[in-house]
Amino acid sequence: MTKVALPVTGDEVTGPGEGEKVKIFDVENDLIKLVEEYPNPALHAVAARGAHMLKSALDKGAQVFLVTEMGPQESGYSRERPRLS
Repeated sequence: MTKVALPVTGDEVTGPGEGEKVKIFDVENDLIKLVEEYPNPALHAVAARGAHMLKSALDKGAQVFLVTEMGPQESGYSRERPRLS
């Protein structure tokens, strides 16, 4: 089973520092199950906002991230972390 995290606003996937919420799904073969949804902590951060979202999802066991874009701070943070798509 793989845990996948997405920053979202409504039904739209966004950048990690922009989404209103973070959704975490368990994915196994063809089964996809929403296991957690919470407010994006990046929205309250002053700098490197996306890194706050990434860290929060890592702390909840996320292994893969689906995002629309990332800034240089998040790219550096994630270089040796889980797979980003």
